[in-house]
Amino acid sequence: MPRQYSLRIKPESGFTLVEILTVIAIIGIVVVQAVPMVSTWLDKNRLDGIARRITNDLHYCRQHAISENKYYVVDFTGSDPITYSVKSGDVLGTYPTTIKSETLDDSKKFVTFTNSSDPVFNYRGMSITTTTLVITNVNGSTRTITINLGGKISTAKS
Repeated sequence: MPRQYSLRIKPESGFTLVEILTVIAIIGIVVVQAVPMVSTWLDKNRLDGIARRITNDLHYCRQHAISENKYYVVDFTGSDPITYSVKSGDVLGTYPTTIKSETLDDSKKFVTFTNSSDPVFNYRGMSITTTTLVITNVNGSTRTITINLGGKISTAKS
């Protein structure tokens, strides 16, 4: 039996140039849409981290004021970047011992920071004055840290 050959051409496997360009265009559109959202998400996470570090140091001051029977203060000295020192002393208004100094480099040219006063905790863990710390990032997200007269430290998002 003679062999018969078909004149039909077998279809080639693979993608056409049009299909590849269509996929690249769709990926480009998705990336362009996602980049601003990722940037905003990173800015909010950085803001949360800064607020968390300050809150942790405030809790540290309150706990050590109680356990050591001393006055503790968080002395804010700068806002770009946020810098502060944790100090202690036996007499209100006199804090000769510097426990630690912090510079929050994440806050440089990223946030605005305002504080109503430097928080001071007495030997009972109570605050001398009500203190409000407000941290705002470039996108307008805000974290407010409040210390009431009882020494309670709370953080709010807005």
